[in-house]
Amino acid sequence: MISIQPIISIIIPVFNAIESLERCVESVVYGSFRDIELILIDDCSTDGSWKLCQILSEKYSNVYSFHNSENKGVSFTRNWGLQQVKSDYVMFIDSDDWVSGKYVQSLFDIIIQYPECLPICGYFLVDQITGKKETYIFQNKDRGSDLFETEDLFDLSANVQIQQLWNKLFRRDIIEKYKIQFDEQQSMGEDFQFVLDYLNASGIKKCVVLPKPLYYYVRANNDSLMSKFGMIETENEYKRLKQMLVLCGEENAAYKNKYIQTVEMAKLNHVYRICRSSLLKKREKLDLIEKEMNDSHAAAYYRQQKKQLFKENLLDMKKAITRLPKRLRGKLIRTRNARIISRADALLKNRDFSLISQNCIGGVF
Repeated sequence: MISIQPIISIIIPVFNAIESLERCVESVVYGSFRDIELILIDDCSTDGSWKLCQILSEKYSNVYSFHNSENKGVSFTRNWGLQQVKSDYVMFIDSDDWVSGKYVQSLFDIIIQYPECLPICGYFLVDQITGKKETYIFQNKDRGSDLFETEDLFDLSANVQIQQLWNKLFRRDIIEKYKIQFDEQQSMGEDFQFVLDYLNASGIKKCVVLPKPLYYYVRANNDSLMSKFGMIETENEYKRLKQMLVLCGEENAAYKNKYIQTVEMAKLNHVYRICRSSLLKKREKLDLIEKEMNDSHAAAYYRQQKKQLFKENLLDMKKAITRLPKRLRGKLIRTRNARIISRADALLKNRDFSLISQNCIGGVF
């Protein structure tokens, strides 16, 4: 039973998520931790998402729906959601994604054991373009512990654990005391900024990283905002890396060296994404690369990436050719089965019947 004041509030911004929202909500509602409330905030969707939010609120007593008066963006929406929270802890989920049944419980167990820490879990990256699913977890095998100090931020960043919002659990008292909010002027990286501001304001020195993938992050298309990464707001990214260095201790030579290496890697990553953007012409790409690297070698970087892209395309083509016989066999089998079913259907005399089965074979039939 849900208590009058739940322990955890989960904020879910919604925008044109008609295909995924119900899956997202039910993955939480039917999870092992029930003392929660879900705050759905529709940001003026045009696909019927707001109506679905209302339906879900009627269906589940711990799901509440709100609606922005005009489209304000995800940062405004999350900030508004934070104003509605009365629980002790706050989590964030994106409406395109879903979670494991133990997602909330596992992070809650960590913060109960380590109140002065930031709980983090691993996740799956579900690529709906390629059909691939990658696992992102991080474990400190050298120390044999999942407890990380603030000084480990660059390692956590390199393993893509600290940048996200949705694989963490936050304390509401810290958010309210230090008035931590999302920067509504940033259209990318605002998640990472929120996490760093939270660590900086609270003075939290430890992160507990659970090496289990409990969140399913969905990448839906190539032309999403993420595909523009490396073309906009790079200045803010470098500010965040500098903020990480300050949190680690900028007087330490080892951390400063990690900072320099991370900045260089970020620049090269930007070049990689710029060269693969379908939204830019060659001249625009060269200008952005030069602005990023500032060493008069934009053309060389561009040629290098073109060669790399050619190799990647060849590899993809090789994989496609390798899979071709299997795909053809599958198509032949499906065609043959369709013919068998069609012939059997023609012989079927009684169209009204029921099939009862205790196993999944019945489901297939």
